[in-house]
Amino acid sequence: MHILTIRHAGRTDEPALLDVTLTYSFLATPQIERLAQQLQIPLKILLLMRDPMERLWSHVRMHVKRTLSEGQVFVVLCQGILEPILFDNAEAHTVKRGDYKTNIERFDAVFDRTDFYCEFAENLTCGPRLAAMCRFLGVTATSPAKAKSAHLHLPAPFLEALRGYGLQFLKTQHDFVAKHFGSLPEALQKKLGDFSVIKQNINGYYYSQEGGA
Repeated sequence: MHILTIRHAGRTDEPALLDVTLTYSFLATPQIERLAQQLQIPLKILLLMRDPMERLWSHVRMHVKRTLSEGQVFVVLCQGILEPILFDNAEAHTVKRGDYKTNIERFDAVFDRTDFYCEFAENLTCGPRLAAMCRFLGVTATSPAKAKSAHLHLPAPFLEALRGYGLQFLKTQHDFVAKHFGSLPEALQKKLGDFSVIKQNINGYYYSQEGGA
């Protein structure tokens, strides 16, 4: 259903939940402004994020799983997709989906943070972050029943030989989330070394507690 149909259905005086594709976060700022004007209803925008590196790796694995043929080696195919992304800026559409910095800044230009809320999906299983999101939405927080995952990737850890290059490639995204979001998932906090500064050495990038150049 096109999201504008809620207006034509008379849904202007009651809450409406719109679960939209990630593609809506690619809209240019003028398009977002125009969409908000056309809806003519109060909006609350919720954008869920993931660890940028895990999101990239998940996308690669999903693509390979869909195209995997008998006799092919899953991890080898994943590496074959990931390396051109990291070294040759290939697969621009894949990177675009995880460009939280650009996508969030576009929405920030239209909505203030009383109407636009960002959170990491990993923070929402229970606890204060789930409660805070529910307060933003005006609903009561409950502990959800564990549901069976709809999409399961083939298990494969991120390739350690490429981890340093991945951190370098995603430095802009990691810097952005570290600066703007104070409640990061535990795994991402560990990866970032409690908002440490990325330093470059001959082996790639590593996280340092000291700060500085």
